[in-house]
Amino acid sequence: MKLAIKMDPYETYQKYLALKTHFKSDTYDYFKYHGKLKGDRTRFEVRKDKYYFYKMSKMRHAEDFMVANFIANANFWPGDINSESALRVYNEWMKRRDSLGYLFETEIQNMDDDFDSNLKVAKGQHPRLFVLYLRGVISPETMIILNN
Repeated sequence: MKLAIKMDPYETYQKYLALKTHFKSDTYDYFKYHGKLKGDRTRFEVRKDKYYFYKMSKMRHAEDFMVANFIANANFWPGDINSESALRVYNEWMKRRDSLGYLFETEIQNMDDDFDSNLKVAKGQHPRLFVLYLRGVISPETMIILNN
């Protein structure tokens, strides 16, 4: 279980910028740079939406909340912190994350027993694994695990 790390509002703002850049840019890797991004405190102080970063900084798992919402919407805005949809996205993401082993085992049962046949392209059609993903039978998490 991940420990809750409290951040001050400026740190929350920096994490937000780093995550946003990670999800919207092909050149910035959040993990490679350890979530660091040059930020300017004076720029933060003049933002009209800094209130939302103050509010988000009080959350137990603000970073997880932002990640879940950026996965769902690369244009996630901190002002959505109070929306039901942002909370629903976060709760669904937490459920998937917490039951990842079970989710993976359940989803791979939909694949053919011959693993390679799930990856073959026949007659210009999509491979079975990709079709299952497009239908929502296989989650992105399962695709990532299989890729690794």
